[in-house]
Amino acid sequence: MILAAMDKAISLKPDNPEYYGLRADYLKYERDDEAIGDLSRAIVLCRETDCFSLPSYYEKRAELYRDAGK
Repeated sequence: MILAAMDKAISLKPDNPEYYGLRADYLKYERDDEAIGDLSRAIVLCRETDCFSLPSYYEKRAELYRDAGK
């Protein structure tokens, strides 16, 4: 239910990096590869829009890579 709502938000506004960051926070517990993908997408969008969350997206992605042994 929560994931479906996040997917809907992204489909309505796919250029919002915050939505990808939020979905990554939800996915990181079970689907870390998808969470890494969402954070990578958020990083790209954040760099294009100059949002303030960029450092946290890099940090979260690095933690997921570390936890996955990558």
